[in-house]
Amino acid sequence: MKVSNHLGEHIKARRLELGLGRGEVARLLGYSNVNKACRRLCDIEDGRRLDKAFLVQLTKLLRIEPQIIQEKIDCDRAEFVAAWNKWADEPVPIQIAVRWIPGFIAGVRVPDDVKTPEQAVAFGQSLAAQKHKKVFVILSRRVTVGIKESGEIDGQFDATPADNPSPFMELSGKKFLIHFNSNS
Repeated sequence: MKVSNHLGEHIKARRLELGLGRGEVARLLGYSNVNKACRRLCDIEDGRRLDKAFLVQLTKLLRIEPQIIQEKIDCDRAEFVAAWNKWADEPVPIQIAVRWIPGFIAGVRVPDDVKTPEQAVAFGQSLAAQKHKKVFVILSRRVTVGIKESGEIDGQFDATPADNPSPFMELSGKKFLIHFNSNS
């Protein structure tokens, strides 16, 4: 999902307009660790991470009005939400995930005869009760149904641009889900 970085582009353009290199910005901000300040500046300019305290110092140094910064942040956020909604609305196959042990969640094959969300939830309930494991039925990029070990529905969890409740594991900052080919 490609997202805009109006804030970072504006800050970089202003820095270059003033003829300032990244190292020079770091020194003007009073950083003794120039590399750390340069990384923070790169993070903002490249749209990776936003350190608010650093941003305040930086905008004062570059003489950028706070309302301009807020407009750029609002614009980036609006475009991110629009891109996320477009992505979230794309159809995806229904998935079933089982928490086999705490911290280990794996996808299982959805049977060929399971075609509807209702059938998927019923299958998930049966699997949870049979295996005595927590099951997640991922109906779309927006909706996940949680099922308790007893087979009882635990709730429906709706994803937002800020929060994705779908089950996953994480290793070195990368989210993933292992898939098994069988239901057993």
